[in-house]
Amino acid sequence: MIGISLGTAIKENAVVGLNMSYGPSKYTSHYPLNEITTEKSTVFEIGPYYRKYKTLGKGFHLFGQVDFTYSRQTAETDFKIAPTDSKRTSNAGAVSVTPGLAYRLFKILHVELFIPNILRMRHYVNKTEYQDPAVQELKEKGFDVRGAFTNGNSLGLVGIGFRFIL
Repeated sequence: MIGISLGTAIKENAVVGLNMSYGPSKYTSHYPLNEITTEKSTVFEIGPYYRKYKTLGKGFHLFGQVDFTYSRQTAETDFKIAPTDSKRTSNAGAVSVTPGLAYRLFKILHVELFIPNILRMRHYVNKTEYQDPAVQELKEKGFDVRGAFTNGNSLGLVGIGFRFIL
């Protein structure tokens, strides 16, 4: 996934901006009886964010960020033996909270350690269409709330990043 974040300071310790990301992927799975499944997908995300900093001293800052994100994912699955090829489209809107710690390496460069999406609320609509006319189209709508610590790992997911300040 490739992403970019652009923002502007609205106060000495607050930033508003826009996040954008794009990610293509391709997965191939091999099953018994020579069944090979290939899935190609792309994800596009865009949305505004608000970030607030609290100075700890000596270049260290705590931050909290709230993101509002729209995402669209498309995926095509190709089954080499079974005639159940499919196209899936997913649209979602989400609100998430990300806390972190930033350290100013240079005047224009910060290194960050953060827990992405420590809390995330999402509404989604998925639609799957199958090549085989005997298989019905599948539509799914839902709402979920997730946390970064739901994967069974007490540390959850930890991210590291760099932020250029111009």
